[in-house]
Amino acid sequence: MKKIKIVLCAALAAAVVFSSCTSLQQDVVISSIPKEEIKEISNYEYRLAYIDARAIENSNPGPADLEEKLSSCEALIKDIDKLLKNSGLALAAQARLTALKGRAYLISDRPLKAKECVTLSDSQYKGDIQNYILSYRLGLTKTLTVETFSAQDKPLILLEQAIDFYKQKNYLSAVAKFDEAFISIESFYKDAFKTIRDDAWNLRALNDDSGDAVLLAKKELTIGQMMMITQNYPKLLEPYTGGNTFNEQALFRKLLSHGLLTPATKTQAPSKIYAYTPLTRSMQARFLWNIYCDRKNKPALRTKYSDAYKNLSGASPVKDVKKDDEDFDAILGCVEYELMDLTDGINFNPTGKVSGIEFKKAVEKIK
Repeated sequence: MKKIKIVLCAALAAAVVFSSCTSLQQDVVISSIPKEEIKEISNYEYRLAYIDARAIENSNPGPADLEEKLSSCEALIKDIDKLLKNSGLALAAQARLTALKGRAYLISDRPLKAKECVTLSDSQYKGDIQNYILSYRLGLTKTLTVETFSAQDKPLILLEQAIDFYKQKNYLSAVAKFDEAFISIESFYKDAFKTIRDDAWNLRALNDDSGDAVLLAKKELTIGQMMMITQNYPKLLEPYTGGNTFNEQALFRKLLSHGLLTPATKTQAPSKIYAYTPLTRSMQARFLWNIYCDRKNKPALRTKYSDAYKNLSGASPVKDVKKDDEDFDAILGCVEYELMDLTDGINFNPTGKVSGIEFKKAVEKIK
């Protein structure tokens, strides 16, 4: 079984050596920061980039995601404080670190602390790019302009403009700005924001007020909404719908009766399941696996994994999915056939919620 590797936000980035630039102000920043301090700052920027991107992706986090976000921000703030206690740091370096700290405060919903960092950073060294972005997100700076910054800093302004367009659901403009920023921005920003850029690309052709756009933009789908998105791929549902189009409730009843919500080892779907039931990753796997097995027309495939493991001792190959789980076959099948991923290369997160874009990416993998 393939395990999906992901980059951990708390990992240290490789050292990034800043090139010289034409702005006198930026030349002062570069010349004031020793090489080893530049490396340290780059590592903190790397961590903040991933925290920031994940927070934008998941703007309405559940308890577990919120705890992870707050924990990541707090760890970053504490590490920056440790470094700032070094009185030998150049003022420009202190200003940058203070601004990064302020951005972490803002992401963790502490705007008053963030505002204090804006003032402190400005007193340490005026014109730091990260402080400019922090000030803008706090509403203290009203517009984003690239003209006053060096060529080295302009990609960060373009990235911020892309994020604004994404939040405004102006997806085509967001894609254009992301791509413009990605030309010359540090590679870790590309990696951190690639998912958001790809989401914008997937949404770009849809009108903001269309039903499809509304569903795809949702952070948490219901089972009925999952089915409505699938209806956009008529070849997948034709064996169950006869090529006809249904409203959400009728489609739910139709697909339920055809067993698309029935676990692989059972003959009936759960009794208390409705179109408005929140969609979990395990239910998504069950739905996709049933469609996949029907298309392959191989009945034995449906229970391939429970059949193989029922007489074997030892734990499940997926850490958070037990061998007697009713969706054991669906989850292992979706991972092996690359319809879905393990969230961290080890766990599946069966109870995790599913966004519109996440489901769209998965359903499009069924051939």
